[in-house]
Amino acid sequence: MVVNSEGPKHGIPIRRTFTIIAAIVVAEPLAATILFPFVYFMIRDFGTVQERYVGFWAGVITSAFFVPQMLMATLLGSLSDKVGRKPVLLLGLLGSAVSVLLFGLSKSLAWAVCSRALCGLFNANAGVSRTAIGELAHNTGLNQGRAFSLFGLCNSVGYVVGPLIGGFLARPAEKFPAVGSIKAFLNYPYLLPCLVSSLYSSLVFVISWAALDETNQDIRHPLPKPVPRPADEQAREQDPLLTTPKVTTPEVQPKSSIWYCILGIACLSLHAIIFDEIYPIFAASPSQNGLQFSSKDIAASLSVMGPIILVVQLLLYPYLNDHFSSLSLWRASAAAFAILNQIVEPEKRGAMMG
Repeated sequence: MVVNSEGPKHGIPIRRTFTIIAAIVVAEPLAATILFPFVYFMIRDFGTVQERYVGFWAGVITSAFFVPQMLMATLLGSLSDKVGRKPVLLLGLLGSAVSVLLFGLSKSLAWAVCSRALCGLFNANAGVSRTAIGELAHNTGLNQGRAFSLFGLCNSVGYVVGPLIGGFLARPAEKFPAVGSIKAFLNYPYLLPCLVSSLYSSLVFVISWAALDETNQDIRHPLPKPVPRPADEQAREQDPLLTTPKVTTPEVQPKSSIWYCILGIACLSLHAIIFDEIYPIFAASPSQNGLQFSSKDIAASLSVMGPIILVVQLLLYPYLNDHFSSLSLWRASAAAFAILNQIVEPEKRGAMMG
């Protein structure tokens, strides 16, 4: 994608703004997925949950993030229309930095659930980030399709890097002897990965506060309020001087198409979340029910997705999108999910039986 350093009309520094928004996009999935490799061990370490209920409570903790996120998304979107994209994005980054750190300090189920709910409240900025990227592309003449493909890439990077950090940095006193003398990491064995995520959100917050430009043109350049005029003058101005030609409006897609798109995205998200939740629990479970992986083993196994996502997002998908319609690709991917699930299921049952 070739871009200019500054927008031709609106004076927005494209590279800088796009880079900062991309960093903001990474922060959200990073905070959402960092617990996947160690949540099983965290719940077990609480000492208040029986082994057979660990999976259930892992689902509760995860839902505690995504339910508030879902409820807040529309509210934050409306708020960003009134006060601007930048303040809402800054609020999300700051809240995420604090809440993910609180989760790392969890010593009980109640604290873990509440801190994850708080984290979800402040990580509902995906829609605002998408809107900011769309406005940046529109205001500066960028190709919107390529701009949004980079959004998908950054989102995928967060979903890969998050579990890696969570898996490799959980229980640092056991893995890194130099860290073993730090009392905080002994008392809170899952604090370090959450601290890394918090520091990242804090750094992006400072950079965004100092260098991010507002993309909402209604906030950036508000229109002056109209001056009231006499009624007779307004009536004369409303009389047409020439006959207005009939304008043909473009065909509008029915509302049902929008709902089908929403339903499709919901199904895809459900599939992704189910995998993200079930796999770490299955991998960490004892050998009679799972693979008995450590948090580091789970992170290593999840890291396989990293190169695959990069190749698909940067090379394969743009190529396929140039040769096939988006609808055809969607149908093919949905069918592939169904087939792969049936192929993997017997293998999973065999592993669970030992």
